[in-house]
Amino acid sequence: MLKSLLLLISRPHLLNAKLRHNIPVAALKTRHRNKFPLLSLDPRTKLGTRASKMVCERLTAEFSPRDPSPANWFEYARKRYDACGNLSRAAKGKIDYLWLPRMGRFGNNAIQIVHAIFLARASGIPVIHHDFDWLPKRMVCADGLILRKGRPSLFSFRAGVWAGMFGYKSAKLLQGMSAQQCADVAQNDVKPHMRWQNVEPQTKAITVYIRSGDVTLARPNPFKPYVQPPLSFFTASIKRIMAETGLRKIEIIFLDRSNPVLDGLEFWAERTGLDVIATHQCSFEHDTVRLLAAEHLIVGNSSFPSALALLSNNLKSFYFFSHSFKVAAIRATGAKVYKATAKENTYIAPFTWDNSITQRLKMVEFPEDLIEFEDVV
Repeated sequence: MLKSLLLLISRPHLLNAKLRHNIPVAALKTRHRNKFPLLSLDPRTKLGTRASKMVCERLTAEFSPRDPSPANWFEYARKRYDACGNLSRAAKGKIDYLWLPRMGRFGNNAIQIVHAIFLARASGIPVIHHDFDWLPKRMVCADGLILRKGRPSLFSFRAGVWAGMFGYKSAKLLQGMSAQQCADVAQNDVKPHMRWQNVEPQTKAITVYIRSGDVTLARPNPFKPYVQPPLSFFTASIKRIMAETGLRKIEIIFLDRSNPVLDGLEFWAERTGLDVIATHQCSFEHDTVRLLAAEHLIVGNSSFPSALALLSNNLKSFYFFSHSFKVAAIRATGAKVYKATAKENTYIAPFTWDNSITQRLKMVEFPEDLIEFEDVV
């Protein structure tokens, strides 16, 4: 009880919400690591009054349109959006800003900011607060939309939406954002403000990004969705680019050597007579610049190179296996996009990655004649 009273006394906008809308203090829980106050409807304890439910339902209706696929749509959507700041103002439907804390790494965050700009425009929200170091402290888009680095004031009387993982929501759920609109936001609103500008194109080599690291191959319980492509995908893609461009050099970018494809690709390139530039991750800055420089890019399953492909000035062709991020939007930037798949679903099934010896052997031994390509249009 004492803790609840202190919370209300120290944060006037919460007290206002409590008095005007009778929202339980328990519903005003802090869920963010920076102790940002959030209005949250907890389905387990059924906390929340009509006002708090109204805010939550309105936010999910506006920012996460109904999707019939999840078993429990309301709770699924509620995990991604919350009202914050002046809760009574939010309850009236007046939203002054979006707040995007850092979620995951660069790839996720870059896609989040693209989606957030589109949502803010579609919803008439004038300001986006974010936590991304690779953007300036303050930037203004051509239409006047403002992006500011840093979280909003704890005692602000404005109302905001705390936005969860924008990056994993399909374009169709983002109020009908098309691939071309996504590409336009990335190219016209985000790219000109990034700290990497005027990157010279890599005209002498094919760029290959091999995903490794802790979430896929370097831990006993890896992230199951991150099934990585076989060696044969990379060799078949390189052959296609070589036939088209005449290039005889490859630049390989990787985090560590935990992906078994890396050794196999280097051996294949040496046997084929190709020059190899093998780049262990020197730094985030170095890898970012090398991927932005790529004219011909072949990638593993990762949001990092895909987000940079969406933001690139130099990209001419993009190759991915089975699944990647924002491929239609990458195609809308003008690059050619090619999807490779395993014939008759003969490769490791999606969402089944367990880093077993059997799966690692399949990555290296999967035959090239079972790889087929299609254009993404």
